[in-house]
Amino acid sequence: MCNHKYTFNYSQQRASIGKECPYARIYSELKNNKAPNFENIASNLELPLDSHGICIFHSNELKWKRENDFTTKFLELLQLLNAYNDDSYCYDFAEFVFVGEHLKSRKDVKYRVFNLPDCTLNKEADFIGALFVDRVELNNISFKLGATFQEARFNGELKMKNISFGSADFRKTIFEQSVFFEDVDFLGYALFEDSQFTGSSSALIKFSNSKFCGLTDFSGAAVKSKHTDCTLLFENVKFEDSVYFTDCTFDCSVSFKNVEFDFAGEFIDTSFNTTKSMRRFRYCAVEFLEIEVNKNGSLIFQSTDSQNKMFNQEVEFSFKKDIEGTIRFENVNFNNISDSSRKNLIRLSKLGKVAIGPGCIKYRFQTETKTILIDENNQSLILEIGQTFTNYFAVQNGLNLGFEIVERDNNKISFFYFTDENITEAEFFDRLKKAEQDLWHLLSTEFDEQYLLTDGQVGTSLSKENAIINAVDGVSALVGTFFRVGIRIAFGRWSSKDTKALINVIEFNNQEPSLNAANLHQTLLDRYTGRALFLIRDRQNQSLALFQNRYRLIEENTNMGTTTKTKILFLAANPSNSRLKLDEEAKEIQTNLKLAKERDNLEFKQEWAVTVETLMQAILDESPNIVNFSGHGRQEGIILQNEIGEPKIVGTEALESLFKLFKASIKCVVLNSCYSETQAKVIKSHIPYVIGMKSEIPDRAAIAFSKGFYKAIGAGKDIPFAFELGITAIKLEGVTGDNIPVLL
Repeated sequence: MCNHKYTFNYSQQRASIGKECPYARIYSELKNNKAPNFENIASNLELPLDSHGICIFHSNELKWKRENDFTTKFLELLQLLNAYNDDSYCYDFAEFVFVGEHLKSRKDVKYRVFNLPDCTLNKEADFIGALFVDRVELNNISFKLGATFQEARFNGELKMKNISFGSADFRKTIFEQSVFFEDVDFLGYALFEDSQFTGSSSALIKFSNSKFCGLTDFSGAAVKSKHTDCTLLFENVKFEDSVYFTDCTFDCSVSFKNVEFDFAGEFIDTSFNTTKSMRRFRYCAVEFLEIEVNKNGSLIFQSTDSQNKMFNQEVEFSFKKDIEGTIRFENVNFNNISDSSRKNLIRLSKLGKVAIGPGCIKYRFQTETKTILIDENNQSLILEIGQTFTNYFAVQNGLNLGFEIVERDNNKISFFYFTDENITEAEFFDRLKKAEQDLWHLLSTEFDEQYLLTDGQVGTSLSKENAIINAVDGVSALVGTFFRVGIRIAFGRWSSKDTKALINVIEFNNQEPSLNAANLHQTLLDRYTGRALFLIRDRQNQSLALFQNRYRLIEENTNMGTTTKTKILFLAANPSNSRLKLDEEAKEIQTNLKLAKERDNLEFKQEWAVTVETLMQAILDESPNIVNFSGHGRQEGIILQNEIGEPKIVGTEALESLFKLFKASIKCVVLNSCYSETQAKVIKSHIPYVIGMKSEIPDRAAIAFSKGFYKAIGAGKDIPFAFELGITAIKLEGVTGDNIPVLL
């Protein structure tokens, strides 16, 4: 008998695995010819025992094992187990000590290899607790009913090629050197939970050209190499079922290249700890390149600890094709995602393919997410005042400031401010505090005194003229907001609680919000409700007169006989994924008008990212003669933007109502957008000339038409002539689409 006693806990294993080595008994039974297919090998059957009475399979006497031809004995054992006609037995290789006999060398380093010839194992193979002393090479092996390597240890390299697993269990397995799984099919589950890749030398852990058909779990796995050039690589791999990398620790470069996710892929509390790219990687330490997320697939990157963001190193994302499933990020540091990848992920988030959840740091610096509790009917004022502050901050500091909505429902709105400017975090928050103080201080004075504050309240980076403009813009925007608050107060739709919420939108100085809110709410009651609501315009005009007296920015026009100018209002909205070259179109129009013979009699005004509100306001403010809308369109209407930059369709009936109100001043409307003929026909009942598009118009054709049309306008030609020159310009450019514009 073999004196080896199992040390592994087999309480959860099959009953056929006992407490001691079974092979002395099995060899005895087979030698006595109790197995029906055993006649051809029974004559030379022996089980060698070492000096301690332990069989050649469990013995730790490595030299003795090699001298007794361990590999030949192992192959003989496979034959015996195949011949042993007892289906209750698996291939029991538990706690075997595998040694190699074939001596090879690489770069003058000699090593031994344990390998197997092509074969199929028809029963489940248990390598539980096994020790592989030397390099292991397994080629063209089919583990038909699966294999279990739980708590096994590979001291040398492991190379598996053209392997098929019914199921595979590598839980708590230790890999000391490089690991290669190439052309491997995991037909059932594949478990690598709590496995350890230690890589005592330069190691590569590579899964390539392989398919995971069942549940795959790497939870708790760790790559903790002692070498700085260790790499984990998944290349040309397909996960057909869920795959989990929860609580994994990767102290190495990581690359997922051409990997396909058909179902859930979870990276929850995964630690990517490499701080720089290794020599195998030209760009980032962590790469997800040419990834596919299919229809039912999803990828989740999440840290459950809000103070410990995922990704503390360079990360790259790219996709082989359009995302069909979804990707979600939560508590992820987007600052460490490459610029191009970050911009693409943010773009995809607007299309609903990527969800950037709470706690994500998308920008260089951003404030904490703030949640304002307020009824949805008043939420537009929250957005208004936030945008007013960003505009004021940007002009005052010469730095961009963004305002992003994180979540919005019937009772609350969550947002944060951000910047990608190259300044320190301390400077960013100091400037936020100062801009807050300056803006509220400017508003808190009486109308007649507001202009006096422009002498010293703005930064030295601004000229006097720009300082005044910024102050007027800030005050007038806030006054506009308060005008709308006042009417809500008058009708009982606004309370002091709402005022507190409003003031908290611009609050960076850690002051007591309730005190500021009380003061502001009283100001609103005194100055923006009741009779004051109707006198506000006159009082504001008086203060603007003081601005004019003290700072004369525009010389008086002494030429009373100036010819009335034709004013062109260019409106643009581009919220869709299919980006139009509207900036190029506007530039071409502006250039043609500046060079035109009638340039002194023309004014060109522009309004970008047009919303319903700015559309109305721009026409009111400018009183244009020609209105040109350029952007996307559908048969049911033109596409503008809402307050957070998402597409909003304005229908045919609404456009008719709008232009009906301005029929006295507008002589021509140009709808340079796809399928706008329907809207043009309706608007024509109120406007003398309307141009629309019969169908989808190519970008180049739309730009060419504008160039030709406004060349003619600049030369003093009438609308019909300008229309024909626009058609001709499309033909001259050699692009299709000259039959699409229509003049009504």
